[in-house]
Amino acid sequence: FDSDVVRPDAAQNLRALAASLAEYPNTDLLIVGHTDAVGTSEYNQTLSQRRATAAVNYLVAQGVSPARLRAVGRGETEPIAANDTEAGRQANRRIEIAIVANAATRTP
Repeated sequence: FDSDVVRPDAAQNLRALAASLAEYPNTDLLIVGHTDAVGTSEYNQTLSQRRATAAVNYLVAQGVSPARLRAVGRGETEPIAANDTEAGRQANRRIEIAIVANAATRTP
């Protein structure tokens, strides 16, 4: 809650992702941060951006080129669970990562 620190389990997943990205150099990542609905929309937007940026910084520290990474915060706008229970709020506090072809490999 109210944190942008990369948890140990997430760090393990990000390390594995960084290692696999070396095998796929023609890919980029979109990293999207999310929050629950506790607090103001403005605060949650900022927190979600900080979460996404923390994941980007972790991947860069693992050797992934920053040019391949884009961080976006979505705040509380895209919940995957109801915010009326602790379990639902916890599920909504997350990052999601999309792997996409980089601009050089996309067909016009």
